[in-house]
Amino acid sequence: MMTYPTKPNETDKNLPVYRGKFVPLSDGSAELLLRLILGVKGGGELKVKPDDLPFPSKIVAKRIEALKLPIKFTNAALIAVSVFADNPGKAVLFLMDALNKFEGKTLTLDAICTDLYPFGFYDEVSLID
Repeated sequence: MMTYPTKPNETDKNLPVYRGKFVPLSDGSAELLLRLILGVKGGGELKVKPDDLPFPSKIVAKRIEALKLPIKFTNAALIAVSVFADNPGKAVLFLMDALNKFEGKTLTLDAICTDLYPFGFYDEVSLID
């Protein structure tokens, strides 16, 4: 398990401060994330039918639709939900974090990887605390 220092040094001033612990992606999740990144490289957009989305992604999409939440996801970002959140509870937490940081905006895959979860998703102990 890895932790990120709570006080960045002089060279890390632009990095977000993360106080919890995070879990690096599994090999399968990292491969999916890399395929998504390569799929949208150059400004392209993935075409996905709503029925073909992974289950955690469907949860996020349905909550946005049903609750009329002020956030949009690109298709790649919606698929990326399943990379970080492997169960419904984590998917809802993912959506809450996204709403807190990107309310009224469109969340992209790049924003997820650089602004939302640059060090990975929360570990189980951090979720309990």
